[in-house]
Amino acid sequence: MQLLAPHLQAAGIVLLIGACAKRPKPPELPPPAFTSTAWTAHRDQSLSYTDHFGLGTDRQAPDHTTEAVREHCAPVDLPEGAPELGLEAPTACRVEHPDGTSVTTLYGRHEVGEVYFGGRTNDGEWRFHSPKVSVPATFDPGDRWSARHTEPTGDQLRRCDVEATPWCAGGAAITCVTLRIHHVTWVRNHWCPDHGHVGHEGLVVRPDQPPFWSWSSDPRRGEQALPDLPVEQRPIPDLEVLMGLAHALTPGVVDRLSPDEARIPEGAEATPPPPADHPSDR
Repeated sequence: MQLLAPHLQAAGIVLLIGACAKRPKPPELPPPAFTSTAWTAHRDQSLSYTDHFGLGTDRQAPDHTTEAVREHCAPVDLPEGAPELGLEAPTACRVEHPDGTSVTTLYGRHEVGEVYFGGRTNDGEWRFHSPKVSVPATFDPGDRWSARHTEPTGDQLRRCDVEATPWCAGGAAITCVTLRIHHVTWVRNHWCPDHGHVGHEGLVVRPDQPPFWSWSSDPRRGEQALPDLPVEQRPIPDLEVLMGLAHALTPGVVDRLSPDEARIPEGAEATPPPPADHPSDR
């Protein structure tokens, strides 16, 4: 019994011989700052925004492309051929472009949170992939999650980190980095209380091509303008660092790295604006 006591005590079990100890009630943990239910609460209302995208290193180049796009999410039945993942509330989010093209992503709810697992362009064939967590069931700033996903194109190492967003007070940003052979994808999505998802920035970098970038502005739900932030105040990674990282991602390196190492090198990202610069505080 004495040999077991230290292990039981380490596990939080108090052991007394010949007596019964009354354990103090553990303090209640504070509720999580964010939940996937709150994150997706506004999806039944269409989100419209201006999408900016282009190639190169200048996110504000005079000739960069802008489009007014609209995103709408609705419950769906699982398409034929969808994997059996035990998901609840399958949802399709469709992004419509001015030229009539669209991109649809499939989501579902799991005990770990919301995951996405497939998509299609226009009304074409559905393409499914390994389920990836988009929003955990509960989370706080500073949390992260990571996984290795095996796809037909090769392994992908994906890590996501939660931090405060510079777009609004009390909001959050989820930044996800995906590494695969000679390929880096960086995406940050922003969420604000009472508004839901409000915007994004993204980068795709390969060593043999100019970097692709995108960012959104002027978000609205119906007639309501949502929080926004000038692009020059948004922190993004140094493109030269990302180009070097993409070049270094040989098959052997991708095989050896752990998913938790799918991150941008320290010091490669600009410092976010101070919290006092929240647009909602003005």
